[in-house]
Amino acid sequence: MKNKALFGMLGFILLLLIGANVASQLKWDDQPEARNGVLDLSKWDGFGQKVIKLKGEWDFYPKQLWGSMAEAKTGPLSEQAHVPGNWSNMLLDMYDSQAFGYGTFHLRIQFGEHQPELQAFQVPLIRSAHRLLIDGEEIGASGALDDGLKRYKGKIKPYIAYTQIRTDSIDIFVQVANFDHATSGGIIQAIRMGPPDLIVQEQQQFAAFEFGTIAFFIVFGLYFGVLHLQDRGSGWIYLSFFFLCTALLNSVQGTRWLLAIWPEMPYRMTVTVYWLCSISILVGMFMYLAVRQEQHVNRLFKRGLLVISSAMAACILVMPTAISTRLLPLWLMVSFIVHTYILLVVLRNLRSGDEQNRYEFWSFLLFSAQALLNSLVLFGFGELTLWYFVQMIGFSIAISYLFLHQFFQAYRKNEALTLELHRVNRFKSEFMTGISEQMITPLNAMIGVAEARLHADESLSAEQIHDLRLITSVGWTMRRLVDDMMDFARLLEAGIALTVRPIHLPSVVGEVMERTRYLVFSDSITLMNTIPQGLPPIVADEQRLQQILTGLIQSALRLTIEGTITTKASLVSNRMELEIIMQGTGITDDTAATLVKMLHLEDEASRPLPYDEHLGLFLVHALVKLHQGRISVASGLAQEVVIGLSLPIAIEILAGASAGSFPEFQGKSVDLSSQAQGLVNQPFRSRKLNQSQETERAEILIVSDDSLNINVLVKLLAMDQYRVTVVKKGREALKRLHHMRDTDLVIVERILQDMSGLDVCRNIREHFTSFELPILLMTSAGYSDHAIAASQAGANDFLVKPVEWSELRVRILTLVQLKLSVGARIQMELAFLQAQIKPHFLFNTLNSIAALSKKQPEKMTDLLTEFGHYLRESFRFDSSEPLVPFERELKLVKSYLHIEKVRFEDWLTFDIQVMTELSFWIPPLTIQPLVENAVRHGIMRRADGGHLEICVWQEGGDILITVKDNGVGMPAELPPHAEAAPLAGGIGLANIDRRMKQLFGYGLTISSRPGEGTEILIRLPMEKVGIHESYTG
Repeated sequence: MKNKALFGMLGFILLLLIGANVASQLKWDDQPEARNGVLDLSKWDGFGQKVIKLKGEWDFYPKQLWGSMAEAKTGPLSEQAHVPGNWSNMLLDMYDSQAFGYGTFHLRIQFGEHQPELQAFQVPLIRSAHRLLIDGEEIGASGALDDGLKRYKGKIKPYIAYTQIRTDSIDIFVQVANFDHATSGGIIQAIRMGPPDLIVQEQQQFAAFEFGTIAFFIVFGLYFGVLHLQDRGSGWIYLSFFFLCTALLNSVQGTRWLLAIWPEMPYRMTVTVYWLCSISILVGMFMYLAVRQEQHVNRLFKRGLLVISSAMAACILVMPTAISTRLLPLWLMVSFIVHTYILLVVLRNLRSGDEQNRYEFWSFLLFSAQALLNSLVLFGFGELTLWYFVQMIGFSIAISYLFLHQFFQAYRKNEALTLELHRVNRFKSEFMTGISEQMITPLNAMIGVAEARLHADESLSAEQIHDLRLITSVGWTMRRLVDDMMDFARLLEAGIALTVRPIHLPSVVGEVMERTRYLVFSDSITLMNTIPQGLPPIVADEQRLQQILTGLIQSALRLTIEGTITTKASLVSNRMELEIIMQGTGITDDTAATLVKMLHLEDEASRPLPYDEHLGLFLVHALVKLHQGRISVASGLAQEVVIGLSLPIAIEILAGASAGSFPEFQGKSVDLSSQAQGLVNQPFRSRKLNQSQETERAEILIVSDDSLNINVLVKLLAMDQYRVTVVKKGREALKRLHHMRDTDLVIVERILQDMSGLDVCRNIREHFTSFELPILLMTSAGYSDHAIAASQAGANDFLVKPVEWSELRVRILTLVQLKLSVGARIQMELAFLQAQIKPHFLFNTLNSIAALSKKQPEKMTDLLTEFGHYLRESFRFDSSEPLVPFERELKLVKSYLHIEKVRFEDWLTFDIQVMTELSFWIPPLTIQPLVENAVRHGIMRRADGGHLEICVWQEGGDILITVKDNGVGMPAELPPHAEAAPLAGGIGLANIDRRMKQLFGYGLTISSRPGEGTEILIRLPMEKVGIHESYTG
């Protein structure tokens, strides 16, 4: 029932609209009309005050061109023709078309008592050429006409003619010829007569209204054209095409504004423009509907319309006007079918109840009604009135309202979607954070298994070690991607706060390059860090700076196939300019463009969100901007791309200002609070830890360039009565450690001015084990791989700033106690090892004494004497001191060699050359184990024995000692510093080498060749081993 009522109402509205169009062409005023060729105005009250249309029954003389009544009386009788109208039914059998022919229209106007002096005649549309004569005098014309086609030239141009009236009646003759338009001819629109001022006023009003309508359509066409540029899939281009063609169509009818621009425009061109615009209007409207209602429009129907329209347009362009206009009825039939189909489609959509479909229905209904009215005018059955333009404007307003309705509907929908998107984005961020946290566990497990395999198995090959390090490096890269995902979620939610302080750039760059070095698949890519150490510090967040550099260097590795990646830095206008230079195969200008895209350096308005594999570099760009830095990409020389990074330097730090006061960061999303600068600045309590006297006297070396951190550490350590030494550079710390042999703990900052804290740890571990000198590494970075990095560098423990002060005190105490207890144990072990005598050596010596007692008692006496010296030196427990006089060590060596000489006789020869004073110190059990090792493992393994040579001499500021034998030598595959090379007394060669490095900074120098012998060099600096005069022995 609802559908029937709906269609009934719509049918009534359609009939009402059609009736209004038809009624607009009917007579609705009280103006008189002509009867039998005479128009009587003698009794009309509006004469002189209104404009009258000269319509009604005119005399018509077919095939005659009369200009006066005298000529008309001599010819055949006239016929009655209704004007305005199409004369096609009055020219039967004249030509092959009913509308082709020529003739004369005549009308007598009787004024009676009204005798106006001047009258104006407005001629809107006479098809196709004519002459206007009054009482035999020509007052207007359009085109050229004749009784044939020789001098005929069709032209339609509206005009106003004026004439002086001197009698009570006038005879109007209109000579008309039409050989162009095959469907209609004659006086299509009525001639208007009236006072000149009224005629001109009416004509100007109509022209202005028509011009406004044309401008209105042009604006709409351009407007929808701009919409098409923004949204190319909504069919706005067809609507733009429709309005522009409608504007052009209206410019060639009515006032014909196009003729004002091109006065000499040929009639054929006018007809062609009119036809093509009519076709384009219909096709444009249908295609717009086809895009908007694609699911309801039949594709075959659309293709058929496009084919027919294209064929019709081609015929119009090729054929003469007289032939092409014959196709008008066919096109009107096609147009009627298309309009019907359009209405059926919108009616089908109307049943859905959508408000937008109602607007579309009213729009297309007005469009169909306007097309009907235009068809009536085209065939000469009506005039072009204001009602036509009102319908066109109504249609335009309906279409515009449809667009506005869609716009506001889309706006409301977009607003709702925005709220939903915010909710979804929040959920996505929380989901990303949750997933990222869950991914950490399996990643840590993978990394842990690889690290355990790497450090637990000593039989790994170099390739296996590299593969395991690659796995751990990839694992940390994946972990860093997880951290990037979490940072991205934070960045979208509320931003990232920075913890800035002066940072030494070369140390950070070196550390990042070392951690990314294992990502290189082969030796085809070389990483080079050429940044000088003397550059001033920059203002940055250490953790975020490492994140920036890691992202850039890893991106450079991905884009470089073969070549080098070099880092350079220089100071330019109080800013640090860092360059990452990519050189090698595969580096082109496209590489620079790829980096620009990856870094999202393009226009902000066109930049998409980074939902791709370049998330890390999007964060790099965001973090650089947050540091008030700049990032750029440029192509250098051939096969070279340079990534530029500009960061501010710590100007205030260089000038002596306090750490943390950086005006450039005021007002930014940066946290400069003391809690984020280093340790928490909390009030210190006076409560002491449980310490021994040894820990209270412990010596602690602090290596840091953070003033705030140093001040807090010094105050903290003073609470526990530690002795503290502070240095700000890594190299200075290493130099002091050579002189401060009693240092019990080193606290190192992760980033220093001249080198990284990890490098300081590695250098310390070359001379001290983790038990001999513990290291506590302090870092402001939060990456989870820093724990492994710190451990691999040799740090005993590490803390992430800000640090809770009580935790720091406990960790320092633990490490100091560890060092002191382990040191005491090592000294006791050393003394015990020195005191003990191997049983086999004792038994062999006693057997030698027993054998000599019978045969050579004199030698037995000497042997007993030397054995007593050996035992006396072996049981002296002051050897637990780090240094003993060299003379005492030399006596022990001589006693040992004398005993071995007695035992092996000619198999062993030795020579001891001391070419300097004996007033210097030497670590205990240094030479004797080396001599015993040479005798037992070198000389005695030769069938004919061998020779041992000991030389002592001074060279510059050093004492040099060599132990050389011509024994079997060491195998090439045995590392010279391996623990697998045991010496006498159980003291390994590596133990002696480590003690030498710990005391003097360098160890043993070993040279050995299999089958030729071994030579070991000991270097003792006199500044450390020289004996003072106060020594009494």
